[in-house]
Amino acid sequence: MPKDSRDNPEPPLPATTVEQIIDLARWAPSGDNTQPWRFEIAGDHRFTIHGHDTRDHCVYDLDGRPSQIAIGAMLETLTIAATIHGLSSSVRRRTGTPDTHPTFDVELTDAPNTQPHPLARWITSRVTQRRPMKTRPLTDAERDALESAAGPSHRIVWIDGPAG
Repeated sequence: MPKDSRDNPEPPLPATTVEQIIDLARWAPSGDNTQPWRFEIAGDHRFTIHGHDTRDHCVYDLDGRPSQIAIGAMLETLTIAATIHGLSSSVRRRTGTPDTHPTFDVELTDAPNTQPHPLARWITSRVTQRRPMKTRPLTDAERDALESAAGPSHRIVWIDGPAG
């Protein structure tokens, strides 16, 4: 009887340095874990990041700012991850790419005297605040501040209490 290939699976191929750095970069925090980026490997030391924000379909991404912050966190995580391999990263945003779909070209270069960044070992660590938050009604001033922050293109509907 022929053996099923699942009985003796092929070992995974070792990841290239670029793949290892990208794998760590994807650990960057993003709202609702949307990871608003995609990677395109262009060579042993080069790759492209295609960013996208979720403002059109995610209530938390008001005006695209949270997505932009997440992309920035990913770029910083990428820079930290490169130091693990004795590399530095050069990140350049492509001219003319819109804020809703920024594109970045990344080149990794040898940095022989580079030590791993002190935060590198914490990249894959996830810490979540699991204690219940205190609840209290918002003050009128807090409501006014939130409504003002939403701007004229958005409307806030307040639902007070569980019955609301």
